Amino acid sequence: MIHRRPVILMLVLSAVLGWRAAPAQAQDGIIEGRLGLTLADGRQAHGDWIRVMLVKEAVDIATVKAGAVQLAHDEDVAVVRMHLELHKAVMARLNADPDYVVASALTTEDGTFKFVAIPPGRFYVLVCFPAVIRERKVAWQVPVDVEPAGTVTVGLDENNLALPTGVEQ
Repeated sequence: MIHRRPVILMLVLSAVLGWRAAPAQAQDGIIEGRLGLTLADGRQAHGDWIRVMLVKEAVDIATVKAGAVQLAHDEDVAVVRMHLELHKAVMARLNADPDYVVASALTTEDGTFKFVAIPPGRFYVLVCFPAVIRERKVAWQVPVDVEPAGTVTVGLDENNLALPTGVEQ
């Protein structure tokens, strides 16, 4: 008599393990970085516990800004609208292409993040709504070129913000 329970268990485990991501290839690269803002007094405010995405294509930031400004009646409202419109543009991309996000990470308490096993090519490090550092809305979209078996270091700070924060630095 054949015991079916061990056979079924092995089939289930094989199916589950088969759905796991493929192991990293020798030519895959790493992207590591840190995000934060320099405050007016020179201190560094780290972007802790912020979602950072690695995406396949850039969002048209100029269109996001232009559309938000048309909907706003003052500068503060325009900044809020820009961040909301960027979030909506990213969500539209996600809905249209489930593979739009290549990788996602949460920053640590010192603002660092890391993506591993990234295939060679051009990607964009993206941070959008609801990301906030010290009561300032922050958004970044920075291109990165991953070389075979290489490591790319990315710094996200006040010098390369995709959208204004609405507060003087």
